Amino acid sequence: MSQLMSIVQSILDLGPTVMLPIIIIVFGLILGMKFGKSLRAGVMIGIGFAGLNLVIDFLVDTLEPVIESFTVSEGGYTIADMGWATLASASWSQPFAPLVVPLIFLLNLLLLKFRATRTLNVDLWNYYHFVLAGAIMYVLTGSVVLSLLHSLLISVIALKLGDVLAPRWQKFFGLEGTTCTTIDATITYQPVAWIVNFIVDKIPGVRKIDVNPQNLQNKIGVFGEPAIIGLIAGMLISIIAGQPFDMILSVGMSVAAVMILFPRMIKLLMEGLLPISNAARDFASKRFKGWDINVGMDVALALGHPTVITSGVITVPIALLIALTLPGNEYFPLPLLAELAFYSTLPAMISNGNIFRTVLSTSAYVVYTITAFNIMAPISTKLIRGAGINTPGEAVGTTLESLDNFILTLLAKLFGFS
Repeated sequence: MSQLMSIVQSILDLGPTVMLPIIIIVFGLILGMKFGKSLRAGVMIGIGFAGLNLVIDFLVDTLEPVIESFTVSEGGYTIADMGWATLASASWSQPFAPLVVPLIFLLNLLLLKFRATRTLNVDLWNYYHFVLAGAIMYVLTGSVVLSLLHSLLISVIALKLGDVLAPRWQKFFGLEGTTCTTIDATITYQPVAWIVNFIVDKIPGVRKIDVNPQNLQNKIGVFGEPAIIGLIAGMLISIIAGQPFDMILSVGMSVAAVMILFPRMIKLLMEGLLPISNAARDFASKRFKGWDINVGMDVALALGHPTVITSGVITVPIALLIALTLPGNEYFPLPLLAELAFYSTLPAMISNGNIFRTVLSTSAYVVYTITAFNIMAPISTKLIRGAGINTPGEAVGTTLESLDNFILTLLAKLFGFS
């Protein structure tokens, strides 16, 4: 078991930029593509992901001084955010973990064969979400069987949510032949956005507010273009943060650059994904008449939409205000602030690109996440420390707040397991 775990971990350590192209090349060959076409598809996807990571890092570096300006009041917070990587490392150290990847992938193929899903989840990098779900079960029960079954269950839920999401995902983001299988996005971002939009639709006047890039461009010309929206949003948040004039201009230009660079990186990624998607559909049509397959991918593919990045930037000061005023809060969301664009992805889709509604949904998600982290901190700390990782007090990390993990924690508290 330890040798298998070592092999799995060494593959995951390659990172998505290397691991995903390898998976895509092998997958393409299985689908009957020629080696040259499979190789090109894999390399283009790797380049796209590398580009995405560079742009994300650039955005984080850009916002870091702005975020630090807001953190003057930070103090008295006892829950540390140690990031998703710490949780992933702790999860992979569990005894059942090496079995998760092969079993989930085989289960996916089996469900495709019996037409129980249309989604083929090739986003192996994010399989750690399923391992984390099982790891929480293991901390609660100590049962390898229950933990493994729970990981498999959450993976199936991700596939079914991917099936439901696919038509709207492809239409809104233009990501033909794909869907999203990032479980914390599909199982948590979506329902929060649904609830917010449902409430807004019931409020006269407010429900008519429609601020989206297309409308802005039609009404105010050049000021509605993505680059100019990014420039204004970046400058505005810097002004609110009390930054000097040179920093205001710098942040504005950087966010404007991100607004343009994100779609370019997505285009490169899709250049590799489309041949794979078409091959998967051809493969399925020969074996399952009338059964189209969608390739399950990371929610990061949606970052290229102008509403997403604009809403993420606008939500930064709102998230800080929430953290500073939420009663009983012991968690300060410093790392979370750099990830608000991810939280804006599916809300942007559900609101049809309405920036106003997307910001409301993303802000509501921040309230939910901070609340969840306060409740889940003890079990998260137990998981992390159980893997031999030291923590400065109680600790949490991104992806922990996924609704499946939160519900499991609440049930455990209800029945006295935690």
